[in-house]
Amino acid sequence: MTPRERKAQKTKLFLEEGLLQLMKEKNIKNITVRELTERVNINRSTFYLHYLDIFDMVEKIEQKLIDAFYQELERDKAERTTEEEVYHFMEQAVLFLQKNRRTFLILCSENGDHSFFDRLVELVYRHAIVWICSILGEHSDARRTEHAAAFFCNGCVAMLASWLQSDEDMNSMELLKMMFQLVLRGAEGFLADHQSG
Repeated sequence: MTPRERKAQKTKLFLEEGLLQLMKEKNIKNITVRELTERVNINRSTFYLHYLDIFDMVEKIEQKLIDAFYQELERDKAERTTEEEVYHFMEQAVLFLQKNRRTFLILCSENGDHSFFDRLVELVYRHAIVWICSILGEHSDARRTEHAAAFFCNGCVAMLASWLQSDEDMNSMELLKMMFQLVLRGAEGFLADHQSG
């Protein structure tokens, strides 16, 4: 990385931190570029070198998080069974959320961009469709798969959100085990019901 690139990266980090601080105080719709740049003592012209506006900046922060999560998933590529793959995905999600807890809480707060939560659900949903088709096998059809994926996504995301917002310091591995067992036992129950019927 060149000195110029390092400087640009440092500037973006200052701006990101300033924005997160402001988002703890007020809704993103009420934050101006002037207010942000004054907060972090950076020229507005410098801001516009990197971002179109505040919403573009938030979108880039969110995309950076999603890309970083995918990098974590890709780092440990291996041949796994479907159950192992589901566990691996959940484990990486829990660890990544724990590591970026403050940023996620601010972005998903009532002051943040509500579409970010939808993007997170969509990310999980795309993976869940593949896993559920694999788990259900011959019992899989479009309607069942979509309903099961919606259940999986919304349940897991809600559990993770509740964990992040909780003041209780629940062990991340305890949460992971609970979430995985709920999903796995649900799938096993569904299959048992259809195989006996």
